[in-house]
Amino acid sequence: MNPYSGTDGPLDQPSDPTIALLNAEMRAAAEDASIRAVLVDVYPIFAGRAHELTNLDKPRPDFHPDDEGYRLMAEAIFNAYRE
Repeated sequence: MNPYSGTDGPLDQPSDPTIALLNAEMRAAAEDASIRAVLVDVYPIFAGRAHELTNLDKPRPDFHPDDEGYRLMAEAIFNAYRE
């Protein structure tokens, strides 16, 4: 997830390639049979929604998800394990 996606700030666009590389590494690790992991891609949930789903606009800015962001992440994880 790019926590700056949709902010149009200086970290919005430059973060995308870095996040894509990190996601590719995590996907490769999750596909390794010896690791036995389930990858839940939350990037699409947060794409363009930093102002809605993080604490960047709070009095003490923080790029971590807010309550709704965490709820959506938990829902995605729950749904991945139901499949």
